[in-house]
Amino acid sequence: MKRSIWLAGGLVVAVAAGLMLWEQEPQAGGGRETSAGGGSQPMENLGEMDPEQLAAEQLAANRAVLEEIGEAPFEGPITERPAFVSHLEWQVLKNVAQQHPNPEQEMTRLVNHLRFAKQWDLWQETDPQDVTRHRALAEQLLEEIPSRVSNQELDPAYAQQMQQTLLTALIPDAGERRQRAAKEAARIGVQFRVEGGS
Repeated sequence: MKRSIWLAGGLVVAVAAGLMLWEQEPQAGGGRETSAGGGSQPMENLGEMDPEQLAAEQLAANRAVLEEIGEAPFEGPITERPAFVSHLEWQVLKNVAQQHPNPEQEMTRLVNHLRFAKQWDLWQETDPQDVTRHRALAEQLLEEIPSRVSNQELDPAYAQQMQQTLLTALIPDAGERRQRAAKEAARIGVQFRVEGGS
């Protein structure tokens, strides 16, 4: 069930638009504070990086999302690039956020959404035999799904499908799983009908 492209569809569009802005005008947002992990590649040099270098930098940022397991979402303002956001993604997000009436709030939303999308991909790629990581990611995703729905980043119907997918992997007992599913559905404003079977 590979829906990451749909999940982060807004960010994919943002990358396309942001790349044009990035080439024309590189730009320098209470909650968790960030550290500029993952290196300090100057923004003005990004355009000079070859595709393999960019891909390696992106892969490193994607792997860094592992360090976010168990961490609360950012509350902003986010003024420094989190390690799980690549330099290219950071530039794009800043460009997109600047177009919003409340740039700091929008940057926080975008960073949290990107983190959620990367953790969803990571959960799907994680071997279920790695029980600790698999369960921790599932619980964190379930915890954050209501926020993604309230921000209109996820459709409630698809969000419920995500919940069911996560709970199926998380809770073997069908009865217990149905009870948990009802609670999770209520958190996103969806009525869950308890039926027989799994």
